[in-house]
Amino acid sequence: MEDLDGFSPHNLGAVARSAAHFGVKAIVRDVEDGRWTAAAFRTAEGGAEFIARVVVDDLADALFAIENNVDVIAMSFVRRPEDVLELKGLIQGAGASTPVV
Repeated sequence: MEDLDGFSPHNLGAVARSAAHFGVKAIVRDVEDGRWTAAAFRTAEGGAEFIARVVVDDLADALFAIENNVDVIAMSFVRRPEDVLELKGLIQGAGASTPVV
């Protein structure tokens, strides 16, 4: 999956509902952009209440999330490919295999 920037609130809700079904505990984003609207929560019914929404402000917070075994890290507002590679290197360096979306 690509990052969540192109997702409408309805799509974000559907991702959250599906993620909850598969046991995901949190959705981690690098910015809170207001996309968690009432429409997103309605679409995510039956799932949103089981998934934490975590915003990662910087790479130190990302490392904290990795060390606490989050299921997925979502990046948004990625300006260059190196940003994704930097996060993936941090994950690999921590001995984890957390996917980045």
